[in-house]
Amino acid sequence: MNTHRSVLILGSRGRLGAALVHTFATTGWTVHAQMRRPLDTPPDANVRPVLIPMTEPARIAAAATGARVIVHALNPAYTRWEQEAMLLMQQAIEIALRLNARLIFAGNVYEFGADLPEVLNERTPFAANTSKARIRIALDQALQDARSRGLRSLVLRAGDFFGSGRGSWFDLAIVKDLARGTLLYPGPTDRAHAWAYLPDLARAFERMADRESALPDFARYHFAGHTLTGQMLLDSIETAMKPERPYRRKQLPWGLIGAVGRIYRPWAALHEMAYLWQRPHRLDGQALRDVIGIEPHTPVDQAIGDTLHRLGFAGSVPADTARAGGAA
Repeated sequence: MNTHRSVLILGSRGRLGAALVHTFATTGWTVHAQMRRPLDTPPDANVRPVLIPMTEPARIAAAATGARVIVHALNPAYTRWEQEAMLLMQQAIEIALRLNARLIFAGNVYEFGADLPEVLNERTPFAANTSKARIRIALDQALQDARSRGLRSLVLRAGDFFGSGRGSWFDLAIVKDLARGTLLYPGPTDRAHAWAYLPDLARAFERMADRESALPDFARYHFAGHTLTGQMLLDSIETAMKPERPYRRKQLPWGLIGAVGRIYRPWAALHEMAYLWQRPHRLDGQALRDVIGIEPHTPVDQAIGDTLHRLGFAGSVPADTARAGGAA
């Protein structure tokens, strides 16, 4: 167990970062919360805002003196990955080396490429056949290469986020037109898709951080989260909302997105990810469970209800978030 419970969260205002700050703080850690802008509300007593940009890693390290674990939760906009992703990783590595801290990176499934198999575990080979896959593979390699400089790092890979915050497929597409009685799913509704409910994922990060001293200098782990077909997800939304009449269900117009993407770069970046909704996939979390025990797992209807409540949809039922964070 980590007896010196001090953590630095890089990207504390993001969806994952905010969930991590809350979870680490409420489980007794001293949290150094790196962000560019102040929090909208006063932080918890054991949260110490670090209002320093990533372009100044030495200052961040000095402000977070004593942190034994760093979580890299930064994620550039889709259209800025090529310019920013590797730079952010290099800055995170520099901070970790200055602090002699374990670096935990929030990973995803992009490394497995456009032909990803149905079951993804830590031994599944990478496939550099999309631009996002190539970038993610390079980030993974940067962590491994830094071992020669003394870096100790871990990757915790998860599916698409839902739960708190905005900016995910869930709120930007699926429930975007919910108030008008429409659900918009990005693919065929019979394909399994990997999802991560953020309060559960944050709790898994905390448990891993608490045990990091017993883990290898570099290792990857998968967070199983929720594996849901489109039908299961949309049905759960209706269960939470209890509409007077069933919602209209539509699919995202990928053909139109691809056509517009030829002249509008953000849509081109979006179109490249269409395969994730065409190919069924799930994350095998056995290796993670071997480390942390039973994976935090909020029942899907409770998690969906909480997500809709956080997004402000009337009629949805809030989850018991305290129970969600520690569900096992």
